[in-house]
Amino acid sequence: METLWAGSGGVEQYLLDMLPELARRDGVQRVTVVTRPDRAPQFRRLGDRIEVLVEEAGDSYGARYLARRRLGAALRRLQPDVLFRPYAGYGRARTEASVPDVNLVLNALAFEPAERARYPLLSPRRLRFGLLAVMARAGVESARYVLFPSQYMRDVVCALVPGLDARSGVCYFGVPSAFEDVAREEALPPGLQPRAFVYYPAGLDWFRHQARVVESWHRLLRRGEPVLPLILGGTRDPSYARLVGRTIRRLGMEGHVRDLGFVPAEQHRALYRYARFIVMASTCESPSFVPLETMASEQALACARRASLPEYAGDAAVYFDPLAGDDMDQTFGRCLRDDALLADLRARARERRRLFTWSRHVDDLLHALQEARGA
Repeated sequence: METLWAGSGGVEQYLLDMLPELARRDGVQRVTVVTRPDRAPQFRRLGDRIEVLVEEAGDSYGARYLARRRLGAALRRLQPDVLFRPYAGYGRARTEASVPDVNLVLNALAFEPAERARYPLLSPRRLRFGLLAVMARAGVESARYVLFPSQYMRDVVCALVPGLDARSGVCYFGVPSAFEDVAREEALPPGLQPRAFVYYPAGLDWFRHQARVVESWHRLLRRGEPVLPLILGGTRDPSYARLVGRTIRRLGMEGHVRDLGFVPAEQHRALYRYARFIVMASTCESPSFVPLETMASEQALACARRASLPEYAGDAAVYFDPLAGDDMDQTFGRCLRDDALLADLRARARERRRLFTWSRHVDDLLHALQEARGA
């Protein structure tokens, strides 16, 4: 399992949740994780059946080339049955050609040019994702088998890569382990009271449309709706964070919208649990942890009818078009007023969370590994 460039927090969370289940399976003799020195300790804590092989891998392309050469030598020494890349799988080195590989495609922006176009023309992230698109497609085209965490993502990529449908599959994620203990008591940030705020838990980014949500909040306030404080939390794209800040100030919403920035894990769980409802307005997720964390928190969700969100949320959410202001306004207004609706959504979330387990995910992953090995 190569994780050298699996750099996002979402990928690390996925690995830490999935690996213990994979290592427990009878047919798995050994899992070797190839990772960077700074990530090695967290993988070593997962158990004796998970071997950790440390490789230096800088962020420059020269450093990546050298790390790729070292990886090829490590694979020849280890002689694994199959190589698993739990991210987009950026290309394939000649030294790895004899090892059957499975790629798990997690980055939707690499395959969605319309979503990348939301970034300013010369912004670093737009340029980065444009380059990533070329590398990710090469990885998908060369992989023996490709997994996707949603049917949405599989459909998008299969439309771009002829013949991929026959060597690809879907494996849905499980509920994040950090949210499994629903009885744990945790404190809210100062100034917030249970059920007296609404939480948008995803990082500020162009495809997540927080500025549009703030505009909807402003329209609801002007109409006299019972608007509660809107809490934003998470990492941020700098250019979009500036736009959100300008939108809040332009509309005079400083007293109604609170941007917390990075939220510690314990406060993050408390915000989920004690919000009146959760908002997710993204148009590009493959998948998002937000529906899973919402269901694990037995919470109500109002989310976009886009990307992978309906696959995960199912009937445990109410939906809106994040690009249609009237639709957002009506959905948020219902959730602010209708206690019976929220109670029904929370009950549905409690039932639906049982569908998303790491055991089911590993079943699908092992099937993919066996397909790659036997192809």
